[in-house]
Amino acid sequence: MLEAGKHLFPPKGSADKAASMMRRCVSVLLVLALQLPYVESAGCLIPPDANGHVNFNDSGVPDYAFESCASLRSITLVSNVTRIGTGAFYGCYNLTSITISSGLTTIGAAAFYGCASLTSITLPSSLTSIGSSAFFSCTSLRNVTISSSSGLTSLDSGTFHGCTALTSITLPWGLATIGASSFQGCSALTSVTLPSSVRTIGNNAFSSCGGITSLTSPGAPTVPGALILPDGLVTIGSSSFQACNALTSVTLPSSVRSIGSSAFMQCTALHTVTLPVSLASVGQQAFAFCTSLTSIDASAARIVEIPNFFCAYCSQLSTFLWPAVILSIGNNAFRGTALTTVSMTRL
Repeated sequence: MLEAGKHLFPPKGSADKAASMMRRCVSVLLVLALQLPYVESAGCLIPPDANGHVNFNDSGVPDYAFESCASLRSITLVSNVTRIGTGAFYGCYNLTSITISSGLTTIGAAAFYGCASLTSITLPSSLTSIGSSAFFSCTSLRNVTISSSSGLTSLDSGTFHGCTALTSITLPWGLATIGASSFQGCSALTSVTLPSSVRTIGNNAFSSCGGITSLTSPGAPTVPGALILPDGLVTIGSSSFQACNALTSVTLPSSVRSIGSSAFMQCTALHTVTLPVSLASVGQQAFAFCTSLTSIDASAARIVEIPNFFCAYCSQLSTFLWPAVILSIGNNAFRGTALTTVSMTRL
C-alpha cells in the first residue's frame, strides 16, 4: 500500500532537476581539475632535477620506466647499467641526449620510440641486442655511432624506421641481418656502410630512402649513386630498396641467391643491372617502374622463370640479355618497355 503523498513514479520535472544537479557537479569537478598543477614528471620512475636530468645507477632501466616523461631532457646511464627495457623512454619527446657507459648489452623494443628531440646516440662495444622499433620515429636523430667492435649480430625490424634526419651510418662487423623496415623512410640518409658479414637484407629495409647516393662496404670504392652490396650477401628482401631514386647503379655480389618482389621497384635513376651467376630466384616487380633503366644482363643468372611485371614500365629498357634456359615468362613481365627483339634458348 502506498502512503499518502507517495508516488510510484517520480513527480513530473524531477528528472530535469536531477540532470541539472548532475551538470552542476560536473562543472565543479572540472573547475577543481583545472586548478590542479600539471606534474611533468608524474610518469617518471625517477623525477628529473631542475635541469631535466637524471643519473641512473641501477643495473637496468625497467620496462616503460620513463614512458612519456615530459620533463626528462637528458640522462646518464652509469657502467653498471646493462639493459634498457622495452619502452623505457617511449614518447619522451623532450629528451635531447643520453650518455651510455660501457657495459650496456641490451636495448629493448621501442625503447626510444618517438623521442623526437633526441639528436645523437653512441652505442658501446658491449651492445649485443637492439629490439624492434627501438628508435622508431626519432625524427631529430642525425648521428648514430655503433662501436666497430660491437657484438651486435642483427638489427631487429623497424630499428631506425622514420628517422628522417639521419644522414649516414656505419654498421659494425659481425652484423648478419638487417631486419625488415630497419631504415624505412629515412629520407635524409645519404651514406650507408655495410660490413661483409651481412647475409640478409630484410623486407623494406631501405625502402623510401630516396637520398641514398652511396651504399658500400669497408674498403670498397665510394662511387656516387652506386649500390655496391657486400660479398657474402645471400638474400635481398621484398621492397628492400624500393623508391631509392638517387641510385644509378647496382652491383650484386656472386653470393646473392634471391631477390624479393619489388626489391628495386621505382628506383627511377637506375641505369644498368647485372644479375649474378648465383641468383636462383627473383620476385615479381623486382625492377618495375625503373624508368631510366636501359639494360639488364641476366645471361649468367640461374633463374629459369621471369616473374610477373618483372621490369614492367621500364620505358627506356632496350636491352635484356637472357639466362641460358627460360621455362616461363610471367604476365606483363616486359610490359611498357622499349624491347624490340627477343632471343632465348628455350621456353
